Amino acid sequence: MNFPHTPRDGLAETGGLHTVASEHVEGETKLIGIVAKLKIQDGKQAEFEQVAKDLMAKVKANEPGCLTYQLYKTKGSTTEYIFMEQYASSDALKAHGQTDYFKAAGPRLGAVLGGAPEIQYYDIVE
Repeated sequence: MNFPHTPRDGLAETGGLHTVASEHVEGETKLIGIVAKLKIQDGKQAEFEQVAKDLMAKVKANEPGCLTYQLYKTKGSTTEYIFMEQYASSDALKAHGQTDYFKAAGPRLGAVLGGAPEIQYYDIVE
């Protein structure tokens, strides 16, 4: 997910949760995995989950290059979640961040974060 965040999160308002990592060359066809760890403000979980579920449905329905886009809640925690994502290419990842529905969800998701997200990028091992 590469949604914009509010300035209180210490991220640029027009920046994103994730962008195509520098080690991934545009046009590259290698599968890209992403795990985005998110801490949500206590009391904002239902709002976060609703926006995230709506976003997941739109991504799954409209982005053939996004092979996996799934939210998980950390066992034993009420405020920690991860998004597991897999993209067919860096172009698919870039396209994901440029969709209108993704951009619209950004401010709503950013408003419920309890801090800066932790993003890890992975290359497939074949």
